[in-house]
Amino acid sequence: MRVVDSRRLFGPSLEGDGPAAIAEVAFDEGEDAEAAVERWRAGVRAVVPDAATRVRRFRGGAALVVGGELDQILTLCDVNEAAIAGTVDVPALRAALDAAIDPALRDLLEPAMERGVPVLVDDAQVSVGLGARSTTYSREAIGAPAWTAVGRVPVAMITGTNGKTTSARLLARMAAEAGHTVGLATTDGVHVGGELVASGDYTGPDAARMVLRDRRVTLAVLETARGGILRRGLALDRCDVGLLTNVSDDHLGLYGVDDVETMARVKAVVGFAADRVVVNSDDPWLARTAFPAPTTRFGLAGGDFSLSGQTLVGRGRALAEIEDVPIAFGGAARHNLANALGAAAAAEALGIPWDPIHRALVGFRSDENPARGNLWSVGAASLLLDFGHNPEGVRAVLELGRALATGRLLVVLGLPGDRDDDALRSVARAVAAARPARVFVHDLQGYLRGRAPGAVPAIVDDELQRSGIEAASIERTSGEVAGLAGALAAAAPGDLVVLFPHLERAAVADLLAARDARPVDDRILRGYVTR
Repeated sequence: MRVVDSRRLFGPSLEGDGPAAIAEVAFDEGEDAEAAVERWRAGVRAVVPDAATRVRRFRGGAALVVGGELDQILTLCDVNEAAIAGTVDVPALRAALDAAIDPALRDLLEPAMERGVPVLVDDAQVSVGLGARSTTYSREAIGAPAWTAVGRVPVAMITGTNGKTTSARLLARMAAEAGHTVGLATTDGVHVGGELVASGDYTGPDAARMVLRDRRVTLAVLETARGGILRRGLALDRCDVGLLTNVSDDHLGLYGVDDVETMARVKAVVGFAADRVVVNSDDPWLARTAFPAPTTRFGLAGGDFSLSGQTLVGRGRALAEIEDVPIAFGGAARHNLANALGAAAAAEALGIPWDPIHRALVGFRSDENPARGNLWSVGAASLLLDFGHNPEGVRAVLELGRALATGRLLVVLGLPGDRDDDALRSVARAVAAARPARVFVHDLQGYLRGRAPGAVPAIVDDELQRSGIEAASIERTSGEVAGLAGALAAAAPGDLVVLFPHLERAAVADLLAARDARPVDDRILRGYVTR
């Protein structure tokens, strides 16, 4: 048995509800896995006799978890690793655990827990309360807060395979329409009150703490990706609302998550940490999960928030007409109809009135949702930009592209190398199902993730041909910009190019500016209403 990864969990995760040390291990061929686990457990309990240990088995290995106090989990990682290696020095490890105790932190946690006031802890800072009702200390100088001045602000966490970012941005717009100063964390950055305060992929607990420590924030919307849940757990023990969009085949094979059922359990962590849950009833994995908190269900096929003819409705009350919701593209973007319903349901669960929800639905435009369903006019052709990167996301985007195109469909596609071959082939099949006239395939430079250059395009190319796309219709390019340039050069009047931008967004923007491209006003996209 050997350690593949060892780390700390600060909050609720797939492995439990509180702080813990976790090590993912791989078993050697022929090894007695059960005996190895028992030796590990005995080693841990030699140091911590009453340790809460947990084991989650997966293909070829296991996650070995030791629960503990927040100030001791770094040292518990040492205990965990020593027990796995069979090198436990009991006196030294017990002394290290004693030395790790932080009396000032424990003196703060106890009264905070009694008062129901959240405490956020990392290696540098400790904060008491949330947002506008918070105060923050350095770890070396923890103080005594004025308890009447600290408390909670409403917090929504949004997770799922697809639709997280759009739903988070839309929910933030609804809260802003209601007068809140919104702290928003997404894959593109952290915004407070509409101001960008940090750029990059901010969907983990560090991003959540950044938002929740900002004293301007009166309501927080936190996109919460599976990576952060698995690597560190949630930053916050409880949130007011958890929105779960959907679960499908993506990021499998990482952190011992080998199947969609286990991934659904990862996403469900947010639901089990929420005081109210909003769930997509169209998703079979989520629909079968029972949460202890009051649950609101949304979906195109039915639910508390759903469709009635050409109208989005919530609890029987009209929210907006489909043709008036810009991101719905007149109903052609069915995935965005689901995102709109989910965001509206989450807003209602947060106590946001109906009028701000309606104003956001009809006012939220593509320029507020970069790289998610952005339509451009480039000469006589059109271009659809979307971040879709897994089979369901790609399928939804190409369905929209097929609905919008009056001519042929051309696709520019690159995929990261950390997907297994089956996942890459699934995306290629989703592309082939849209019957594009041309496909421009490229590597994602910087995201080869151990694969040789050209390996991912070769797999995609092979599966496209297996799925009926002629070899002459497939072209290899050096990247997103080169692929887009090639597709635009090949496009005829009425054709639509779909680009899935990941790494070269600034260069793509420069190319579009050079081509005098213009964003299409989504208010004109009526007539595609779902029948």
